[in-house]
Amino acid sequence: MDRQALEQLVAKGEGAGLEFKRKVRHPDKIAREFVAFANSHGGIILIGVDDDGTIYGNKDADGEGYLLEKWLAQHITPSLPYQRKDVHVTANRKVLVYQVFAGSDKPYRLAVEGEDGEWRRFAYVRQSDMSIKASRELTQVLRMSQREKGVSISFGDREKELLAHLEQHVDITLDSAQKLLQLNKRKTSGLLILLTRAGLLRLHPSEKGDRYSLMKEAFE
Repeated sequence: MDRQALEQLVAKGEGAGLEFKRKVRHPDKIAREFVAFANSHGGIILIGVDDDGTIYGNKDADGEGYLLEKWLAQHITPSLPYQRKDVHVTANRKVLVYQVFAGSDKPYRLAVEGEDGEWRRFAYVRQSDMSIKASRELTQVLRMSQREKGVSISFGDREKELLAHLEQHVDITLDSAQKLLQLNKRKTSGLLILLTRAGLLRLHPSEKGDRYSLMKEAFE
């Protein structure tokens, strides 16, 4: 990639597959973007480009790249697939271009230190131009989708009731499904995961709580 190709890429603006970062001030936050892209459809992260699209580059690009890549190696499991290219924007400034590939060993998780000092691992996914923490249900779907070729399911009254409800409504949340089906949270979660894995429901990730809708293609 040369300067012209970089400018054309930046002109597209941030989105589902493109993220800008000015500097590696907080490698933990940038690492979330790597995890989200690997758990989704892949993407490109540009280090040295501001949110408004201004291309600054970095004088110490190699040092920043080392810091970031060390963090990725130490805090993400399993190791995720990415490549790096350096693009000179001036004689002494470079933009680091990271191509993150959709992973084949999902879910990828990032170790995050909590306020209590404890380290916990979370998966993230890309939703529009944001990287959001994956719910327990989405994490399970990611894990099982990598290991299973097919899902068998038997339809009982609760499965039929849930699908009938979604024929009349746009979507449903885990809490709403729990109330509808009169099940505990664990069983409701398991049912939603199973129907999603079976290709009957579509899971819509959200920071405010996942929503589930019918996979209409499965009923055509």
